[in-house]
Amino acid sequence: LRVTLVWTDPVPSYQSFRRLVNNLDLRVQDSKGNLYLGNQFEQRDEINGRYPVSDDLNNVEQIHLSSDRLVPGLHLIEVVGTDLGIGPQNFSLVISGSVSPRADALCSIESGCPYNR
Repeated sequence: LRVTLVWTDPVPSYQSFRRLVNNLDLRVQDSKGNLYLGNQFEQRDEINGRYPVSDDLNNVEQIHLSSDRLVPGLHLIEVVGTDLGIGPQNFSLVISGSVSPRADALCSIESGCPYNR
């Protein structure tokens, strides 16, 4: 399973030190509650050990779950606008691999999502 999120980010101010004006985060949660983040980075500290960190540098994020990591069942896919300097932000979401989307699980801005939490 591959889930890819892309968007065209507005041009930042020439004085800005930030690479992204608008930051979107891709998240996938499997049926067992495992959470995967787009371009998942890992940090480590003495208190928490290893923990995942969201990507706030790139306007392309991907989650790849190989067949040995793929859990059967419904997966929740979320695009979260974590920092929108200039909004709203359009994006594209591509889901590929061996997937069978359920008709009642498809979402849109207009109709909402029955599994939104």
